[in-house]
Amino acid sequence: MVTKADTDARYRSLLQKAVRRGHVDLVYTVSAFIESSDARPNDWFRSRAAVITFEECWPFGGKLNFNRK
Repeated sequence: MVTKADTDARYRSLLQKAVRRGHVDLVYTVSAFIESSDARPNDWFRSRAAVITFEECWPFGGKLNFNRK
């Protein structure tokens, strides 16, 4: 049985891989999914999204729009 924590970890990993490989559309899709889930992942997403982007592929940061919407 797959728990919610396992699923969240998979989406977090997918987000990092999408950023690393420069897949803009996938980053937006996974980001929207994480943002729409419960409060704990939202806190994680808000604190880590920019960090992941600039750690994994800093040129990609200029292509993203960081906002709260």
